[in-house]
Amino acid sequence: MKRAVAIRHVMYEDAGTLAKVLAERNIQLDYVDAGTTDLAQLNNQEIDLLIILGGAISANDEATYPCIKQELALIKERLLADRPMLGICLGAQLIAKALGSEVKGGHAYEFGWFPLKATTDDPLLAHYTGQGVTMFHWHYETFDLPEGATLLASSALYKNQVYRWGKNTLGLQCHPEVQAETLENWLIGNAFEISHAGIDVNALRQEIQLKAPLLETATAAFFSDWLTAIGF
Repeated sequence: MKRAVAIRHVMYEDAGTLAKVLAERNIQLDYVDAGTTDLAQLNNQEIDLLIILGGAISANDEATYPCIKQELALIKERLLADRPMLGICLGAQLIAKALGSEVKGGHAYEFGWFPLKATTDDPLLAHYTGQGVTMFHWHYETFDLPEGATLLASSALYKNQVYRWGKNTLGLQCHPEVQAETLENWLIGNAFEISHAGIDVNALRQEIQLKAPLLETATAAFFSDWLTAIGF
């Protein structure tokens, strides 16, 4: 049985729809919590797929949060071997940083539902650019596109949203994994950011009910196709 490991930074940002696809493919998924696990003890050779999930800390917080330094070391080792890896939001920023790119503050909050626009004809992105699908976003920081990476999708606010590096590494600044049934936890966990950004919680909740089910279906197809493409 193949094994996936997801590095989790906050409890409510889990693998969501990705976990369902892995279960359907009989791929074992193990979570490791970045704040309470010695990530230096993880063995890349024993991980068929590494997923780095999102979180409220910055990829630049190495001096404040020791897990960042450990994650960067794990990612760099994995990049050298081009072993399968998926980064979401903070995860995508960490991969970009490990590849030598700058992670930096953005020009605007991108909280909520915004469409993606494909920048290539990669069929993977067709799942997110048609049939009324809207992507979920929750970030302020952004990153420069890593050298050698291919940009796959942008949003109106941020150019670098989805990129591929090598054959087996994919980074998504956005949040394809979210599910309607658990996004209420995001609204509670991000209450300060929501207030600071002037977002109407009830309006966002209504959007979740309308848009999350479509995103879940699109992500299941997207992730399944990507897994097939990398030999899973």
